[in-house]
Amino acid sequence: MKPILVQDFLEISYRADLNLLLGRWLRPIELTEMQRGYQLLLEAAVAGQCRQWLLDVRRRQNTHKVGSQ
Repeated sequence: MKPILVQDFLEISYRADLNLLLGRWLRPIELTEMQRGYQLLLEAAVAGQCRQWLLDVRRRQNTHKVGSQ
């Protein structure tokens, strides 16, 4: 599975065999990075006509508090 997009905070890959978009957060992020990351995921999903996403948020840390403000 080759990444289709890599930022310093997010890696996006596509699993053709499962028609699955995989988003992996690479480090703790700020609110603006979280918003940009989800926009990039949406753009990749629309471009690939992919309705299923799997998000690995283990490294994101505490953004539920940041995003809810």
